[in-house]
Amino acid sequence: GSVNFPLTPILYRRPGRGGTVHGTWTMSPTFFNQFILGVSQNKLFFYPEFPERVSRKGTGIDLPQWNPDVNPGGLLPNMTFSSVPNYANPSMSNGVPYYNANTIFSFVDNLSKVLGTHMLKFGVYVERTRKDQSGSTTTRGALSFGADRNNPLDTNYAYAAALMGIYTNYSESNARPQGMYRFTNFEWYAQDAWRIRRTLLIDFGVRFYRNRPQYDARNQLASFVPGLWDPAKAPVLLRPAYNSARVKVALDPLTGRTYSESLIGTFVPGVGNPADGMVVAGQNGWPRGMYEGPGLALAPRIGFAWDPFGRGRTAIRGGGGVFFDRIQGNPTMGLIANPPTVLTPTVYFGYLGQIAENAGKGILAPSTATGMIGKHPMPTVCNFSFGVQQQIGRRIIADVSYVGSLSRHFLWQRDVNAIPIGAQHYDLHPENLDPTTGRAFSANFLRPLQGWGSIEMYEFASTASYNSLQASVQRRMHRGIQIGFAYTFSKVLGTAASDTTNVSAFFDPRTWNYGPLSHDRTHVASLRYNWILPRLGRRLHSKAVGRLADGWEISGISRFMTGAPYTPGYSLVSGQDITGTATEGARINILDPQAPPLEGRFGPPARGTFGNAGVGIMRQPGMNNWDISLFRSLKIGERRTAQLRLETYNTFNHTQFNSLNTTARFDAQAQQIDPTFLEPRAAYGPRRVQLALRVNW
Repeated sequence: GSVNFPLTPILYRRPGRGGTVHGTWTMSPTFFNQFILGVSQNKLFFYPEFPERVSRKGTGIDLPQWNPDVNPGGLLPNMTFSSVPNYANPSMSNGVPYYNANTIFSFVDNLSKVLGTHMLKFGVYVERTRKDQSGSTTTRGALSFGADRNNPLDTNYAYAAALMGIYTNYSESNARPQGMYRFTNFEWYAQDAWRIRRTLLIDFGVRFYRNRPQYDARNQLASFVPGLWDPAKAPVLLRPAYNSARVKVALDPLTGRTYSESLIGTFVPGVGNPADGMVVAGQNGWPRGMYEGPGLALAPRIGFAWDPFGRGRTAIRGGGGVFFDRIQGNPTMGLIANPPTVLTPTVYFGYLGQIAENAGKGILAPSTATGMIGKHPMPTVCNFSFGVQQQIGRRIIADVSYVGSLSRHFLWQRDVNAIPIGAQHYDLHPENLDPTTGRAFSANFLRPLQGWGSIEMYEFASTASYNSLQASVQRRMHRGIQIGFAYTFSKVLGTAASDTTNVSAFFDPRTWNYGPLSHDRTHVASLRYNWILPRLGRRLHSKAVGRLADGWEISGISRFMTGAPYTPGYSLVSGQDITGTATEGARINILDPQAPPLEGRFGPPARGTFGNAGVGIMRQPGMNNWDISLFRSLKIGERRTAQLRLETYNTFNHTQFNSLNTTARFDAQAQQIDPTFLEPRAAYGPRRVQLALRVNW
């Protein structure tokens, strides 16, 4: 979890076991077979060592729950305090207490046949994975405290809100299912390494994939399907209103019946389907994994190696290939937390005491959901390279290569139930004005698909590209000196840095989200060296000098790297809502791209706009690090040796900043007023020295 002060240790156990059978059968001098049969299992457990220290009763934070039966230990709810730097955080993972058992069965068989100038290979790979895992649902509850201009009870400071018992939102799940996730990988290949002549080798082949999507054996997965949401079946929300006595109540807009204020934003009892638009795996023709992949995928690959002069000193190599893989498991396993399997209602802007009024009453309110449906290609990577390697003299090898990669059909997430742009600007949309607060309705009243919170759909649409020039030179050991240098000039561009990256709900992600990815590093260089110092005692034929000067060696690695890309953020002293939607904020405005960053380059976006800054337009600090070690080998008698080691990390104690304050703060006159903007706020570690003595006998 995110706990940052001592409550109780979280015990984390990871026992594992495994076994393999490996065999090789030589059927003839040119024909042999190799097989591997393996099984492995790892288990994960984590839970509080002293549960009473993080319980409601043990801490005195004895908040009631809507569904106390799903939290038998009475553990604390998660709490966040937005806008408070490094706030005291008692939040544990939603998985606590957690159980995970993952058993993998694998079989590999490879056949190799030498046939003239051909080396033929055929093989098969089968993997069966069985993973049982606790669902990570909000069964302990989650409270958010913060400053929110749309909160009629806003205190403008999260801690003040908590002391007064005013929450921004509260959510809680009604179940915690146990998933039983299964998948099978079935792959086979054929390959030929053909030596056309002594100086030319071509290696080509194809790999076949039949990897079906992961599924839950209990058919508990559920997904939202936008086309199946029916407004006629959607739940209706109880709205804020005043009764005749000017007491704030929750109003049924269909009948005019009123309820307690604490029920504002929950569903009108008995109206609509709380799982409107959801489908369940294995039911009504929906696949058990919720989405479908190709029945069979083919991945061709080819490569060559050529010695153009036949002298063994020059090599030209190139190749390319297609590689497929399944998506990571978390997007699929997260579908188990969706309605109707699990309901996680969220209510906004209330007092903690109001939660108690509805404890144990089966409250229903909009839940967030995820979705992953349709038939999609497998995530695909195309790798390709071309390079020249040359031996210079007897000891130097130089290598220059182009290396590239394209990824297609990777995942991103997009909210299909986003709060419309400008919806919170009630001066432009008076229909969104809460008559009891004079401010905009809370988020779930503004969403187009009523009855739901945000709905994050996984889409197989993310793309990325990597292009690089890679060069290296190395000098083999000679006269006690060995040295090597490597350099990469590269660029990584794409729309999403991970499978769970959220892209824009309003703009084309291929434009709005496209740019340098977070792991892009334009320049990367390394220098490695080893120097066996001259043996002065031996040269001077002096044992006395040798005892002090002989046997010394210096080695090290020096690394240089440019920093990660980032887009500067901003905040406003006024707290003005720029976009009118809580789904997506605006980016900073670039006023003059030629101006210095602190002198007129940036400004706040105008109300109703999203700014004009691109993705990854600036860079974090880079790295310049030297790790150097000094060794001395000693001989102790006939059979014993020793090595004295002095190892230094960040040898020159060079300050290397690794993080900046990337958020500007603008006043009402659009002036940047934060003196720490773009100033360093974190650094890599200082110099470390390690001294060791190793004795061998």
